[in-house]
Amino acid sequence: MRKLRLACSGLLLLFLFLAGAGLARAEEQPVVLAVEVTGNHQVAEETILRAVSNIRLGEVLDENAVRKDLQAIQNLGYFSMVDADVAPFLGGIKIIINVYENPLVKEFRITGLQKADPAEIIPYFTQKEGEVFNYVNLMNDLEKAAYDFQEKSGLQLVFLSTDEDIITPDGVVTLHLTEARVGQIILKGLEKTREKVVRRELSLKEGEILDLNLLREDLQRLYRLQLFADIQPRFEFTPSPEVVNVVLDLNEGKTVGLNMGLTYIPELARLAGNFGVSDTNLLGLGQRISLEISSSPGLSQHTGFVFYEPWLDEKETSLWVNLYSRYDSDLTTATSDEKYSEKRTGAKVTLGRPLLKELRANTSLQIEKVDDSRELDEYWNNSVGLGLVYNKLIYKGFHATGGYWASIETAIHGGWLGGKYDFNEYIAEFKQFYSPWERTTLGYRIKAGTMIGNPGESDRFYIGGPITVRGYRDRHAEGTDFLLANVELRQQMPDNESLYLVAFYDLGSVDYKKFYHSYGIGVRYTVPLLGKLRLDYGWNGEGGTPQVHFFIEEMF
Repeated sequence: MRKLRLACSGLLLLFLFLAGAGLARAEEQPVVLAVEVTGNHQVAEETILRAVSNIRLGEVLDENAVRKDLQAIQNLGYFSMVDADVAPFLGGIKIIINVYENPLVKEFRITGLQKADPAEIIPYFTQKEGEVFNYVNLMNDLEKAAYDFQEKSGLQLVFLSTDEDIITPDGVVTLHLTEARVGQIILKGLEKTREKVVRRELSLKEGEILDLNLLREDLQRLYRLQLFADIQPRFEFTPSPEVVNVVLDLNEGKTVGLNMGLTYIPELARLAGNFGVSDTNLLGLGQRISLEISSSPGLSQHTGFVFYEPWLDEKETSLWVNLYSRYDSDLTTATSDEKYSEKRTGAKVTLGRPLLKELRANTSLQIEKVDDSRELDEYWNNSVGLGLVYNKLIYKGFHATGGYWASIETAIHGGWLGGKYDFNEYIAEFKQFYSPWERTTLGYRIKAGTMIGNPGESDRFYIGGPITVRGYRDRHAEGTDFLLANVELRQQMPDNESLYLVAFYDLGSVDYKKFYHSYGIGVRYTVPLLGKLRLDYGWNGEGGTPQVHFFIEEMF
C-alpha cells in the first residue's frame, strides 16, 4: 500500500521566538515551563498531549524533541498540519502546539475500480459520519479491506496518489483505487520446455487485471502437465504502482525414462526380460511418447507404443494414439484352474477437447483382434467411445496432494463396427486426495461399471492384480458388473523426498453380491530415468497366498 499523500505539507516545524533575535543571542538557553495546544475543536486536548513524550518541562529547549512530538501528533491522523510556536512564560518559555483539524466526515467515495465493487469496500471504513477525518485509520481500514479482498477475490487493490485533497472541506472523502495489472509474464528456468508450452496454459494475460485466484489455477494447470518438479511465482514492481510483472521460476523434472531388465525364473527355467523408453516432453513440446516391450518366452509377450499430442490446434484438441499387442498363455478362469491363452492386438485413437477450463470431452475409436483359446476362432472387438473428464487435482511436484478427478465414459462394441460380440460398456470413476499433515496424503478411488448386451469372456470386467484388488492374483473374478474402491495412505520420508511408504485397502466386486477385499503395505520410489516405481504386498480376506506386485506409476 502506497503512503497516503496529503494535500498539505504534512509536518511544518516553525519556531517563532517572540523575543526575536535577542532571545537567540541570550547567554542562557530557554527552559521549557509549559506546553499548550491550540486549534483543536473536536479532538480532545488530552488525546493530543498523550502523544507528547519527548519534550521535558523544566529542561532547556530541545529542538529535536519538539520535532519528534510534532510528528507523533501528526501520526494521530486527525490533523492536516501541525506546527509550533514558542512564547516567553514566567522567565522561561512555553511551547504552543498548533493543530489544524481535518474536516468532519460526510461520506466516502471510491473511483477507478473496474472489477471490484466499491460497495464491498466501503463497509470496511470504521469512521462514521460527523467524526473528524483520520487518515491513519483510513489507511488501516483500507489495508484490511485490500487483504480480505485479495483473499476472497484474488484482486490486489492499489491506492493511487493524486494532487487532489482526499477530503473536501465539506467532508467528502474520495479514494482513487485501481486493481493491479499484469505488466510482463516472465518465464525463468526453462531448459528443454519451449515457452509456448507454458504460455498456452496460462489464462492470465499481460495487460489484464492481476487475478491471484486465476494465477493459482494456472499454476495447477502447469503442474498437471507433469513436466515441472516445482513452480515458484513472484512479483516484480515497476515504475507504475498499479503494474507488476509476474515471474514464474520453473524447475523442470526429469521427463526421459529408460528401463530394462532380465530375470531368471528357476521354477520355470525361463528368462524374462523387459525394455522401455519414454519421454513425457518430446522435443520440449509437451508431447509424450513411449515404447514398452516385455517378454517371457512361452508365457507372455507384451508390446505397447503410445503417442500423445496435448495441443493439436488453437482449440486445444488433444490426440492419443495407442498401439499394442498383448499375449498371455498362463491364465486361469475365475471358476477353475484350467489354463487358457489370450492375445489382443489393436490400436486406439482418442481425440479430446475442453468444454470448460477443467472439463474435457473425448471420443475414441478402437480396432482390436482377439485370439482366445476358449473361442473357436479369432474375432474382432471394435468399439467407439465417448467420455467426459473433470480434473481439479492439486499437485506438489509430481505428486497429487489434494483436489479431485472424475470421469464417465461409454463404449459401443460390435454392431455396425463389426465384431463377434455386441455390447455396451459404461464406466464412472472418482478419486480424491487430502493432505492432513505435511508429507502425508490420504487418497481414495471409487470406480464402477456395467456391461449391457453379450460380451465375450475376455471382454468382461475382472478383479485381482496390481490395478484392482491387490491381495488376489490377476483375474481372480470376472463379471459384467464392476465395483472397485481403493484407499491409500501415503507418507513421504523426511530425509528422502523420493521415497514414500504406503498402507492400502482394496474392495471389489463383479456382481454386487460377493465382495473381495485386501489390505497391505507398499513402497514408492522415484528413480531418475525409470520414473516412479511401485511395490505392493497385499493380503486377502480369504487367507490365500499374499500377492507381490511390481509396477511403474501409481495405481490412481
